[in-house]
Amino acid sequence: MGPKQISEPSKIDERLITTDDLINAQIGGRPIINPKDYPERISDSGEFTAIVKIEDQKRSTPVLVKNSSMADANAVIYLNLRGFTKLPHYSPIPVKITWIKKL
Repeated sequence: MGPKQISEPSKIDERLITTDDLINAQIGGRPIINPKDYPERISDSGEFTAIVKIEDQKRSTPVLVKNSSMADANAVIYLNLRGFTKLPHYSPIPVKITWIKKL
């Protein structure tokens, strides 16, 4: 079950927010997050629109989620970082994802 469509930003449910770390790795040229906390807050596999906050920058951006079929493995979240500038050079970088809608 993916996140529901949000009609008003002021009514975002805490369960639709994922906070984790952007690691210094890419798959297919896209930066990834390998989330470990709150697996129930990770959406089903698919493409989503989300508000991504990294440092003091916040952007509405496409996000791709691929859940593993193995029960002991985590999902992988692929980010589109277009529009983000001056990202820190350290790793991992704290990231906050607010899930808006499934595409």
